[in-house]
Amino acid sequence: MKRGTRAALVALVALVATVVGLAWRPQPVAAATAPLQTAIVKNATANGYDLILKNNSNRDYRNVRVTATLPKALAGQSGKLTWRIKRFGLSGQRRLAFTVAPGSGKVTVAEPGATVHYAGHATWWLAAGAFVVVLGAGGAFWLLRRRRAATAIVLIGLTGGGLALVLNRPVTATESMHSQVRFTRDGKVYAVATQIRYDTVAKTVLVPFTARVSGDKLARVTVSDRDAATKRTVPLQNGVLATRLVKSHRYRISGAGLDANLTPGGRNTYKVKAATGKLRLGQALTKNGGTLVLKTTAAALQTTAGYRIDPAHARVIVNDTTADYRVGDCLYLPPFGYNYGGAAVRVTGVAVQATQTVLTVTDAKVDAVVATVDAPPTTVSADQAVFVPAPGVTVSGQPAQGVGLEHTGWSHAGTVFDAQAKVVEAQKFSFEYKYPNKKAAKAATKDKKDGDDDSDTGFSVSDEMAASGEVNFSVHTNFITHKTKTKLADTVTFGNTIEVKLAGDTKDAPKDSFFGSLAEGLPVGTLRFPTPVWGVSVELPVNLVLDLSGELTGTYKFEIARNGSLTFQTGKKFKHQSKTDITSSGKVEAKGTAQLGFRAKTKLMILQSVSPADLDAFAGLQFEADGTFTFAKGKVVPHFALAAAGSIEGDVLLTGKAESELPMLWHGKKVESKELEFKYQLFKLDGKTGTKKKATADKADKTASNADGLTKQLVGKSFQMMPEQFDGEPFAKAYAEDRAPYTLNVYWPFGYFLDDHQMRVGWLGRNAMVENEPYTISGNTLHFEDWDVPFKIVNGQITFGNFNWTWHWTGDDKYAGDHKMVLSFTLGDDAAEFKKYPGF
Repeated sequence: MKRGTRAALVALVALVATVVGLAWRPQPVAAATAPLQTAIVKNATANGYDLILKNNSNRDYRNVRVTATLPKALAGQSGKLTWRIKRFGLSGQRRLAFTVAPGSGKVTVAEPGATVHYAGHATWWLAAGAFVVVLGAGGAFWLLRRRRAATAIVLIGLTGGGLALVLNRPVTATESMHSQVRFTRDGKVYAVATQIRYDTVAKTVLVPFTARVSGDKLARVTVSDRDAATKRTVPLQNGVLATRLVKSHRYRISGAGLDANLTPGGRNTYKVKAATGKLRLGQALTKNGGTLVLKTTAAALQTTAGYRIDPAHARVIVNDTTADYRVGDCLYLPPFGYNYGGAAVRVTGVAVQATQTVLTVTDAKVDAVVATVDAPPTTVSADQAVFVPAPGVTVSGQPAQGVGLEHTGWSHAGTVFDAQAKVVEAQKFSFEYKYPNKKAAKAATKDKKDGDDDSDTGFSVSDEMAASGEVNFSVHTNFITHKTKTKLADTVTFGNTIEVKLAGDTKDAPKDSFFGSLAEGLPVGTLRFPTPVWGVSVELPVNLVLDLSGELTGTYKFEIARNGSLTFQTGKKFKHQSKTDITSSGKVEAKGTAQLGFRAKTKLMILQSVSPADLDAFAGLQFEADGTFTFAKGKVVPHFALAAAGSIEGDVLLTGKAESELPMLWHGKKVESKELEFKYQLFKLDGKTGTKKKATADKADKTASNADGLTKQLVGKSFQMMPEQFDGEPFAKAYAEDRAPYTLNVYWPFGYFLDDHQMRVGWLGRNAMVENEPYTISGNTLHFEDWDVPFKIVNGQITFGNFNWTWHWTGDDKYAGDHKMVLSFTLGDDAAEFKKYPGF
């Protein structure tokens, strides 16, 4: 091979090697979530800001490098702010202070490890590197003809040029993520693109740690990692040590009069051995003699700066950007609205904004948050209770302000009510329930011919109720050792005047249908009692039970007095006593058999999640008749001629049972007592023959509701909701030009309809679980989550389109207030494709 050819090949190989090295150099791996986050907030100085690096995970990081691309509009030229941190993990966030010059807009930093560079120098290094590579390749032939040893010089030149290109690129780490943050200066919003690169310490897992430290003069302690041989000083907050530890490491906690050792293990994560002083695991909340102690890996929400709970969107908005909240943290939320016991939640998302931190949460098991509950004997009165109506129930009475949650579940949006009924002894409140409602009835009769009549179908009930009495309880439960001693007793009286109208057959109706639910019990509402103990509340859900075969119309007066008690202690026999008395009168028109009454369950609740004790009782009347009659005090008067073979009979039915859900938390079964049942005859009137014969019930024809037919059309269909307009302009344009917030770009549900009452729902662009959600159709509206989506019926087919919606933002930024939006809801036939997505 000639010298020239050989030289050219050598140069070509070196050039290819350089290019391959650039292409194959290890690239950053994008994380599935965002364990690290950046934000920019204004600090206390005149022209100062803080670049926040937030740790949203319980991982330890090394060699963190934050690169912020400064917008050209800020200083007239683009620039880069680079911030290097050797180790980041135990602290929840780091802050880099920087200053924006008033005139030039240039950014300066003073902290070691941070630099700011503006465009200029990098271009020269790139050009120089490229020139060396080209020069080395082009001069290879000449050098080799002069001297073979010059091959080394060629390789050195090529390598040097390649390295100049490579080294000018930012140093990559194991993982990388990109984001965009905004800050406001002189009324103008600037967007800053940030990149975070880092190495993770794979075997290091951090856990939250809280403990109570005794000693009036102790303001801070020293936390020594005995395995890593490191020390740090942590201030106490009202005698509570709150920090994070490496889960597998041993620690020493020391201070004035305190010297304690921590060893990993046990049901509460760590075991404590204290030589001097006292260190007790977990944060304690004390109120009126009762104490709620949290697990050492849980904490109460920090409320000093103020906060707001948004249950409909499963969010907690804290007016602070400094607190250390991370994904996976378990928190105790103090009482809010009518959730008098507070709630146990797990953080699933953290977003630091200009002046606040937004936590996305979901339900947590109570034993993931609570270590022990100790409440002394306590009495709560019915005149302190609030009646929270069930969905679909119209209530009137004395308004009571607050947020009522029919369900605590954060994954199932809580129901918000504007007015409740305050229960005061001897003062009555009332409720109404109709099925179907006016809109549904109108839709159902839309296609009916003249002369058709459905007045004998449907259900209506109105009730005027008064409640009095009290509930007594004490509870001592240890969620670490699985031991409890709980007592519950109630003496509550309900006084009702109720009007009912129903034609149908509830006995044979499917349980998941409306009429089938009447036989099981229609939720009317819940009496909620506040208590003077953290984490503990009392609730009394009330269900109307109507088991009918035939027709029933009437007005009844009930007075139901109940008196029950239970004692549940680990390792001992479950004790239950119950007594219920009922007096009643009324005017009835019955055809067939009917059972009418109320089921009320007094429940002692811990964090609105689990009931260590509840008393379940039913009281009602049972009729067998065919005609109209009145009754009172055991006497009955028919309003018709009683047939020779006919009869009118009325009986009182009473049942009582006690339960505890606690063992279910500990992988056991619910503890139940035997059901106590009483039945006695209230009145009876036979025909001339004196024989008793059951009246024949003419079953009403079952008419499928309009809603049932429409839901069948939806089964198997896919759906997607999207924003179309924002304040009168196309949403895409408003979002691109920063007139619509980022939140609204990742908010929208999509999925498919599983069956006639459930839909599989995911969220576009949002890190939220895909879940089965219930849905209903009422009138011309589809209801799911907190959405009400209108539709039309065209040729008997359900058709969705665009609809108006108001988005309300309570923040103090430029998006605050109400915004008019147009949303689209579309159906499709691609449910099979959706099922291929992760989580579906």
